[in-house]
Amino acid sequence: MWRYRTDIGTFWIRRNVAGMYELWLNELLLGACDEADYAAERVGNCTTGYSGWDCRGQVKEPRSLQGWATFNLETEHAI
Repeated sequence: MWRYRTDIGTFWIRRNVAGMYELWLNELLLGACDEADYAAERVGNCTTGYSGWDCRGQVKEPRSLQGWATFNLETEHAI
């Protein structure tokens, strides 16, 4: 799982039981992707489906998983 904190909340990328990578903003599911990198790219390109983020147009956030924290949900600690 990956976590990226922003001023509007925390984006999460979590793998679901079907093997897809879900993109979340806090507790709001924004969609699922085949690849985790594609979910991160959606955040960096402001194409998440969440208008409060997407309306920003251009952001400094990474367009890949580089810059995202790897997170272990079981221990609730960044890796």
